[in-house]
Amino acid sequence: MVFPANFSAERDRFGVFAEASGELLPHLTLIAGARGDQYDDGATRGTFRGGLLGQIDTATQWRRNAGTAFKPASFYALANPLVGNPVLRPERARMIDTGLRHAFADGRALIDLTAFASEYRDGIDFDAGPPPQLRNFSRIRVRGVEAAGTLRALDTLSFTAAASYTDSQRETATGEWQRTRSRPRWSGRLATTWQARASLAFTASWILTGDVPDTSIPTGDVRLGSWARLDLATVWQCTRELALTAALDNGLGHDYAQAVGFTAPGRRLRLGLQARF
Repeated sequence: MVFPANFSAERDRFGVFAEASGELLPHLTLIAGARGDQYDDGATRGTFRGGLLGQIDTATQWRRNAGTAFKPASFYALANPLVGNPVLRPERARMIDTGLRHAFADGRALIDLTAFASEYRDGIDFDAGPPPQLRNFSRIRVRGVEAAGTLRALDTLSFTAAASYTDSQRETATGEWQRTRSRPRWSGRLATTWQARASLAFTASWILTGDVPDTSIPTGDVRLGSWARLDLATVWQCTRELALTAALDNGLGHDYAQAVGFTAPGRRLRLGLQARF
């Protein structure tokens, strides 16, 4: 049996936006922005964002941001013959985050901490059904924290690390909350870069991702296991205009899947040439 996979859609949009920033007080900066969009169906939407950036001392900054967002359903979500839903409503969101950044060791080390929260109304996600299709969920809540750090141990050797915890939940038709699919709670990355020469650099990255819930029409709800991957890369700036690159993805050949039925490739070698004119 062959299912149709072709569809056609179009949309016109006119938008205007404005941004402004200024110093309210010594060591306190305000950043603000607003946007208005009008669509060919006559709908008009407005969104905004605002933030404060403060300096505690020469080595420490704090920040706080808030905003709203609006996104019409994609053409795929509206018109795909298998899972599309032509009556999908636009997604709306509001979000807030706060963070702290501190440099130490004479600027050779930096740590950045962020806490964030957002809520989506009419968020679009896949529902296994029946019938299986994309639909609006009344609410999706996201809460999380992130931490990142860098260390320049030597002039030619640096380390970076990042980790995040995200709790993403969607409200079902019965009022219960369940984890949003394809969203890991935990993820992280460790990397080191060695600048062997001014024109030659090597990077090794260790990427970690926690388990995720997922679903598909043949399998229903499943849980994909956590995974880790080692990537290696090098860049040689052979001339001022040309650079040769090489990368080995999944260097240890680990088996893992990022979506139901799609196992990630094993080891993969990539070669490239970058030219600057």
